[in-house]
Amino acid sequence: MGAEATWTRTFGASLFACALGVSGCAWILGGLGEAIDRPDAASAPSLGEAGWDGAPSCPGALPGYPYRRAFVLDGTDASVADYTVQIALPSDQLVAEGKVQPTGADYRFTDEEGRPLPFWVDGEADGGPRQALVRMHIQPGARGWVHYGNASAAIGAQRMDVFAPGIIDDPTFRRTDGWWVQFTEDPADRVPAEWSVGYEDEGVRFKVARSSGNNGASVVACQTVTFPGGSRYRVVFDTVFAREGEGAVWVWVSGLDRLSVWAHSVVEGNVTMNARDEETITFDSGTRVMCLGAGVTTGGSVNARFSRIRARRVVTNEPRASVGREETSCP
Repeated sequence: MGAEATWTRTFGASLFACALGVSGCAWILGGLGEAIDRPDAASAPSLGEAGWDGAPSCPGALPGYPYRRAFVLDGTDASVADYTVQIALPSDQLVAEGKVQPTGADYRFTDEEGRPLPFWVDGEADGGPRQALVRMHIQPGARGWVHYGNASAAIGAQRMDVFAPGIIDDPTFRRTDGWWVQFTEDPADRVPAEWSVGYEDEGVRFKVARSSGNNGASVVACQTVTFPGGSRYRVVFDTVFAREGEGAVWVWVSGLDRLSVWAHSVVEGNVTMNARDEETITFDSGTRVMCLGAGVTTGGSVNARFSRIRARRVVTNEPRASVGREETSCP
């Protein structure tokens, strides 16, 4: 990877004008990075002495993991598959007690019967990860297990695994044919713009520069995406960008006939920014065009790298995960 290629397809001026010339566009919402309450031994809700009220404690045990806690989803009336659930973890306490590795590498998540669930825990926080992202079928009262205590366990999860699978074609740009690229500059301006698109390991890099002019230039990569019914969505992505002068990077999702929703990252002046798990605003299901873009206005340059383009489902009443008291797994 890493070789650069260029395209010269025409890119509609109206789209570019909206991308860089509209002051009322929405800001990116932080979503997955929001603060959450962390349970501790005293405040964790009781889910019954046996894990589930009235249920035996042995079903769902995971061999090699001596401890577990039950979790229950409540506060929602939705029934949706492949939903990304946030679960608060009492890692400070468990790491201090020597029951969880400091990186959280020995956390595992299963459904009520012990079947593995895709998950991700962020081991960069001091004292262990504060939350987990778990992909599962949600419905009122859905249940599962948090397992831990295996000192030799290696990290067994990827962030990509916890988002709705199979929706975005080529989400890490391993195949260059999953996206089409468009470039625009105002032909009346007569000021040339320099631009390129380079594919790298699990990412795509946009470079666009313009020495002067009033109408700017932009480059985008797009694909047509069908978001299945039954829920609404947000697009989640990572981006690193450096900018000199006036410019921006953005992700937007549209209907096939009109721009319907978008979000972009903009910071005034010269800036270098690394954003992880950024989110667009919520949009409805359906067949849409999704684009990643970078552009400059009166002059300057933008160098932006996008990676890990994902989709997560959104429901009206977001479920809350209540984690119970610690149990020892079955002998």
